[in-house]
Amino acid sequence: MVSDINLKADSDKEFFLIHGYTGSPTDFNELPMILHKEFNANVKVMLLKGHGTDIQNLDNMTYKQLLDKVESEFQKSLKTKRKIVLGGICLGAQMAFYLASKYHVEGLFHACMPYRLSFPFNIKGLKYLGIFRKYWRKRMSENEKKLRQGTFHYKYMHVNGLEMVKESNKYIPDILKRVTCPVLTVHSKRDPLSSYKAMEEIEAHLGSRIKTTALLNNNNHNLFFSDERQKAYSSIVKFFKDRF
Repeated sequence: MVSDINLKADSDKEFFLIHGYTGSPTDFNELPMILHKEFNANVKVMLLKGHGTDIQNLDNMTYKQLLDKVESEFQKSLKTKRKIVLGGICLGAQMAFYLASKYHVEGLFHACMPYRLSFPFNIKGLKYLGIFRKYWRKRMSENEKKLRQGTFHYKYMHVNGLEMVKESNKYIPDILKRVTCPVLTVHSKRDPLSSYKAMEEIEAHLGSRIKTTALLNNNNHNLFFSDERQKAYSSIVKFFKDRF
């Protein structure tokens, strides 16, 4: 049974984390517990709409459906009057930026945001291949498979996810201009899905005065299930230690 992660603390701090398409709340691996302990913070990672079952249940999912549900849950957190830091991975990072551009938050970190897709995912007209092929098997190393034991994850990518990423990217430049909170960018240099070369472009568009990047050297799209995961955790903790 896949469910939300909701770690409670006696404090006014909260990390609101958003996982990626064909992912789950366990996308962040040990990070939620680390943030909970390091900051004595409440940590929420909601299960995205339609996720947690069979990949076929995502066939008719739209980006608006996902975003509306995330925003609705985020508004519940806002009502608690806590100080909130947003975090997201892949498509979840794009949604985190949307929320940060619209609501006041203390900060934001994003991991492997697919602002610029790598080959072959950047091929024009790729969506039409969905008529013949909706799902692509994810490339996972044996180490990643081992690290993911006991977690829920899809073995396949969904063509809808690529279209959602591209749809979201149309609005990202304008969204970034309206984000003024401190922002940490974390990316993998050899990410097979999203190009790390977009990091500079993202920073150039940001309205934030405080912005830092952490570039890791691994070939996993999800860096929280890589040999560099401890560096990713440390970068996030260090960035917010004096700000949150």
